[in-house]
Amino acid sequence: MVPFGGWEMPVQYPSGILAEARAVRNAAGLFDVSHMGRIELHGDGALRAMEGLTPNRVERLTPGFGQYSLFLNERGGVVDDLIVYCQEPNLYALIVNASNTPKVLAWLKERLPSTVSMMDRTPATALLALQGPLALSLMEEAGVKDAALIGRFQRRAALMLGQPAWVMRTGYTGEDGFEIQCSASEANSIWNGLLRLGGPERITPCGLGARDVLRIEAAYPLYGHEIDEECNPWEAGLGWVLKKDDGFVGAESLARLRAERSRRLVGLTMESRSVARQGDLVLQNGEPCGVVSSGTFSPTLNASIALAFVEIAALDRPDAAWEAQGTRRTLAARLTPLPFVPLPVARKKKAA
Repeated sequence: MVPFGGWEMPVQYPSGILAEARAVRNAAGLFDVSHMGRIELHGDGALRAMEGLTPNRVERLTPGFGQYSLFLNERGGVVDDLIVYCQEPNLYALIVNASNTPKVLAWLKERLPSTVSMMDRTPATALLALQGPLALSLMEEAGVKDAALIGRFQRRAALMLGQPAWVMRTGYTGEDGFEIQCSASEANSIWNGLLRLGGPERITPCGLGARDVLRIEAAYPLYGHEIDEECNPWEAGLGWVLKKDDGFVGAESLARLRAERSRRLVGLTMESRSVARQGDLVLQNGEPCGVVSSGTFSPTLNASIALAFVEIAALDRPDAAWEAQGTRRTLAARLTPLPFVPLPVARKKKAA
């Protein structure tokens, strides 16, 4: 157990990080992600407010549907990335990052009109994530009716193991899967019930370590690594989220930033099993051209991989010699398309 975003979180369970990651890719893994912030906005003008605060088109959401989005500052940097669900007209449920929850609450409070109320639902609820090829069958066995009809980024009220819950077809692994929001008082019952239902052959409890391995394989950004308030969506490969040209916080800066961007997020695969770490320099033909944002050992590929910000000019020479240089070692690497492995729901990255 380690401190993480103000919570005590498991890094790993007895099976170990690599075994947990393999379980998600081949069967199913169960994560406690209750550290993620859960915020509700409701009241007259909630839709208008969300349209003015996010670059994605919230107006397209009908009840039961959600979308990945961003909160940006006036400079076009990322305040946080989040999922927005429309629960009913002018009632929205937001899932935000744990470390950013207090910041996002304060940021929203400054910008919401008086007609829109905000409630932090995090303390009263829990959030579990069931991920992997067997997730759907386990959800059905747990009593979630018509689980197969829940589409990607859909949210539905359901009974799960006899307990009321919100079931969402989302996750952070690149695999198909579900996230389950329930009462905090029922979290242990649902967690233990799922583990008993699946048994160790089909479901494995997973911690932060496996979650990081899986999201890097899928090339998903993590706040504080690939995105922060000094990083804009274009360079982080999140330009696809920007569905509007104006009318939201940060819009005026984004057009300029797109034209001025000088770096892009790319994938690197090490030629050895040694792992590149955040902050390591990226070298091309021995000259610095970027910095590593995340690195891990991938059990799926049996190789060390890394996400890195690299100068766009360097990408014109993809066959050059690439390296990741830390304080004590330099690792030979090769440029690798993202995501690192073909996954059911991981978005294929396009050149910015």
